[in-house]
Amino acid sequence: MFRTWILSIQGKDWKQSSEYAISVKLSKYGDWPQLIVGGLLAALIARQLRNPVWTRILVTAVISAALAGVLATACRSITGRTRPDADSAIAPGWYGPYHNGQCLIGVHSYNSFPSGHTATAVGLAAVILFTRPLWGVPCMLVALSIVASRLYLGKHHLSDVVTALFLGLAVGWLVSRRAAPDSFRSRN
Repeated sequence: MFRTWILSIQGKDWKQSSEYAISVKLSKYGDWPQLIVGGLLAALIARQLRNPVWTRILVTAVISAALAGVLATACRSITGRTRPDADSAIAPGWYGPYHNGQCLIGVHSYNSFPSGHTATAVGLAAVILFTRPLWGVPCMLVALSIVASRLYLGKHHLSDVVTALFLGLAVGWLVSRRAAPDSFRSRN
């Protein structure tokens, strides 16, 4: 039902639309390598500015993003869920890591659940949200725009991104509590 709604929004010329172009860019720059590098650059800038609180928050956010992304990828590799945009010759479903004698680990069409983009982006933004809510809300809005782009482009089912969203929030909460507990107390 959700996928049908997305297809109705797209229309027949959706690949020529500005929404499509923006979604492609959000998906490209919202992937884990770019998010990790961006977070590390921000941490280096905070360090250069001699701001130990923000340096710690940003390093913690990068750790959270990496952990959430790794967990999502590990899970995605064994569930074998087909992507909404998979070849029409592939019946939608959950195939596990092997199907008909073929290893599906790393096969894009069978690696939908949960969304790695979502887990990584939300994992990064969650640490900032939990430690500095005023800065975290815009960061989470950026993360949610990455989530929306994955749905709009047909790369994930709604349950893929919802599960990954909760995974990113949980990892962000746990990592920020463990790695940056002092950041919860002082709100610089």
